[in-house]
Amino acid sequence: MGKIQKESSSDNHKILKDILVAMILIFFVIWVLFPFTWMLSTSLKTNPEAMSIPITWTPQSPTLQSYTGIWKGYHFTIYFINSMLIASCTALFATFIGALAGYGF
Repeated sequence: MGKIQKESSSDNHKILKDILVAMILIFFVIWVLFPFTWMLSTSLKTNPEAMSIPITWTPQSPTLQSYTGIWKGYHFTIYFINSMLIASCTALFATFIGALAGYGF
C-alpha cells in the first residue's frame, strides 16, 4: 500500500511540474507575441486613433491607409527591392561558403 501512495505522490508532483512549465511557457509566448500583435493592431488604426489617449486595444474601424501611404508617399518600392537584393546576395554567399566548408570537413 505504501508503494501505491508513493507512486501517486510522484504522479501528483509530475502533474504540478507540468502545469508550472506550461504556465511559464504560456507567459513567455504572450510576452513575445504581444509586441507583434500590438504593432499589427496599431498599423490598422487611423492616425488619430493610434495617437489617442486612452489607448484603444483594437481598431474601431480597421483601415489599410498606413500601408497604402507608405507605398505611395515614399520611395518604399526602391527600399524594398534594395532589401530583397541584399538579402538574396547574402543568402547565396552564405550558402556558397557553407557548401565549401562542408566539403572541407
